[in-house]
Amino acid sequence: MVKRRHDASFVDRSGRRVEVLFDLEARRKVDGLELQAVVRYAGKESGLTLASGLDEDRELRQAIGLVDVILELDSGEVSYEIWRNDIQQNMFR
Repeated sequence: MVKRRHDASFVDRSGRRVEVLFDLEARRKVDGLELQAVVRYAGKESGLTLASGLDEDRELRQAIGLVDVILELDSGEVSYEIWRNDIQQNMFR
């Protein structure tokens, strides 16, 4: 079992602090992997689950407030990303 905790809090474009806490737990099962994540965004919790076989690739994308959470299982490898969705590259040109 692998556990990770990540604080992805930020200050939004209007100057307010947005609290984002991310907890991930990955478990190896007999036939594959299972991810369970809890995202705490501005005081509210959202649970995400993703499972796959050892040779399968799976992805889960979820928008939660001003962030997009991406969970990936890639042939037994686990990864995650947390992106702000209120800003974009070159948005001030």
